[in-house]
Amino acid sequence: MALKIVTVFMRGRTAPIRSYVYNEDGNLTDPTAITISIIDDDGTERVSDAAMTYVAKGIYDYFYNIPSNAPTGQWLYEVLVTEGSGENAKTFPDNGSFTVTRSIRE
Repeated sequence: MALKIVTVFMRGRTAPIRSYVYNEDGNLTDPTAITISIIDDDGTERVSDAAMTYVAKGIYDYFYNIPSNAPTGQWLYEVLVTEGSGENAKTFPDNGSFTVTRSIRE
């Protein structure tokens, strides 16, 4: 069995982004906060520190609706996981990318 992870999406479609949060013991855990920012291929920030949606313990989703006129190319995203609050807060960044393409009908 093979698992295929889709990272190429056409304009006008939805790009699902899933994050898994693990503690130092390697177990899924819930952070204090988890947010996502998305930057398009032109360098424009399309999403800024948006909250991700809880799915199950340590699993969070964000669904980005790609505009039909979005620039094609590689888009970047950064997920920030925050543990704790105030002066004791620790932030852990992680990032990834996906590719936006045009429709074959364009």
